[in-house]
Order: sequence, then C-alpha cells, then structure tokens
Amino acid sequence: MSAQKLILLRGLFNQFGLDGYLVPKANKHQCEYLRPDEERLQWLTNFSGSAGSVIVLKNKAALFVDGRYTLQAHHEVDKSLFDIIDTTYTSPLNWLMNHVSSGAKTGVDPWLITRHTFKAYQKLLKEREASLLPVDQNLIDCLWQNKPTQPVHKAVIHPLEVSGLSHGEKIESLTERIKEKDADGTLITMVESVNWLFNIRGHDLDYMPVVFSFAFVHKDGRATLFMDLEKVTDEIRHHLGEKVTIQSYQAILSFLGGLGHHKPIILVDPVLSPLKLITTLEETGSRVLCADDLTLLPKACKNPVEIRGMRETHLRDGAALTMFLHWVIKEA
Repeated sequence: MSAQKLILLRGLFNQFGLDGYLVPKANKHQCEYLRPDEERLQWLTNFSGSAGSVIVLKNKAALFVDGRYTLQAHHEVDKSLFDIIDTTYTSPLNWLMNHVSSGAKTGVDPWLITRHTFKAYQKLLKEREASLLPVDQNLIDCLWQNKPTQPVHKAVIHPLEVSGLSHGEKIESLTERIKEKDADGTLITMVESVNWLFNIRGHDLDYMPVVFSFAFVHKDGRATLFMDLEKVTDEIRHHLGEKVTIQSYQAILSFLGGLGHHKPIILVDPVLSPLKLITTLEETGSRVLCADDLTLLPKACKNPVEIRGMRETHLRDGAALTMFLHWVIKEA
C-alpha cells in the first residue's frame, strides 16, 4: 500500500514543480497529538509514533524518528521503501543536504512548518543552491481518500473555581506585555495557550482537553477567537463577553490580511507559529516582531487555585495507583 502511495505522491512532483516533499508529523498548532484526519505521516508510511517526519525525493525516501521510536519504526514501516533514520545522529535537514541536488526544490505545507524551522532549512539549502518551497495545497491531502471525519463536540467553560483567574484578568495582563514591547497586538497559535487564555476547553483530541483555535489580542484588550462555530454555545458566548469576538476557524487568514492597512506591529512566536500565518501578515503590510508566546510564562506560573488543584489531582491519582499496586501484590 505504501509503495502505491509513494508512486502517486511522486506523480504530483511535476505538477507542482517539485523534486521532493517534506511531510512533518504536525498540525496547524504544532500539537504533539493529532486528530485521525491529520495523521498524514502515518497514512503515507504506517508509522504511528507521536513524533517524526518524512522526506520523499524522486528516487529515495526517509523516515526520521528519535530514539524512542526506532524499534517501532522498523516494525511498522516498509524498509524497502523508506530509510529509517535516527535523528539522534542525523537530522532531516542534514540528510536532505546530503541527498538533494543543485537547484532542487522540496515542497512543504506552510501550515505544518514553523517560520523558525523553515528559515533553518532555507539557510542551509541555499548553500547547495536548493530550496524549500511552501506549497499551499497539501500533497498528501490530494491523495488521501476517505479521510476520517471528526465529530463536533461543543466547547466548554473552564470554571473560575478551577482556573483561579478570569480570562479578562489574563488578557489584561497580556495587553500590558504587548504595550511593553511597543506592539499593537499578538497572534497566539498554540492551542494550549489559546484555551488557557480564554478559560475554555474541548474534546478535539483524545488526550488533551482542548478545542482547536487561534487567537489575536489587541493592545487595547479586544480579542478575536477563531474556532469552529458549531462548537460555540450560548454559554461560551456569555462567558467570553463583549470584548471577545468569535469568528470561524477558517477566517484567520482574511482577518490577519485585513490588519495590514494600518501597518501594525504584531508579536508572533516564530518557533511555534505556522509559516502560513506569518507570511500572510508580512505580505499584507503588517510588521512582524518575533517574540516568545506571551502566554508561556504566565501559564507556567501557577496561581494558588491551580496549585491546590494540582495537589488534589495528585492525591486522587496517587490513591488510584496505590490501589492498583495493592491489587497486583495481592493477586500476584
């Protein structure tokens, strides 16, 4: 099956003017865990680990995994089709540098690669007179038939008695940091950060209680949340209040494009944000100021309510583990 998929993928190279294609195990939010319809790397290679990437050239293909997954990859992947490379010793970029020819163009979906990673590839490939090209149409999606469909689960409120701070308080603190950097707003792309900031949760992933979403926060405290409107309830709208506008998940590009008229300075984390969004900002007139995601530090600094909740969680988890170990000892 993988052999036929490789033939079909390589058959698209001429159509898109490519000599190779990079498939990261990633989604638009750079989550470690993916929905079934985002498992493009697994669809192509049959590798089911949580981290990896694959590079397909016209006459060679390689799967890159870290040391956790080398045995699993050898078990799941057809080694006659893919070289299995341990990234402890060889990175995807170094492998590509050794196998790409002068003038070669390798494509990648700009939604699935960060600005930081993209620039690292471009810098080294330039030495070989080669390049990494953003291709808006995902080549795997062109081939993947009968993709899994995702059920729509409503977003829920993360209550104040658990969060310890309202989303209004969090946004107010965030705007102070935006002003400190002389910026006009910030784009937040990490789904964990967005859910934390607005005190919302969801069921879009099996092992993370998140709803897929992007956010933009203006320096005056106004914010726009981008998510599937079918997941928005009246309770969520009331919870977010008048200062938070909700737009569709797909509206993020047109929204960012519309900011450029006033030449704003926008804070964006290049290590976490997809190339597609940063390129959209720059091409439409906004000035991008690279900075760490402003939610990372306050999200990591737990307030007293969160600390109490963590302790209570560990007590419950510890009790469950103790009961299990007691059962094992008793029944062994």
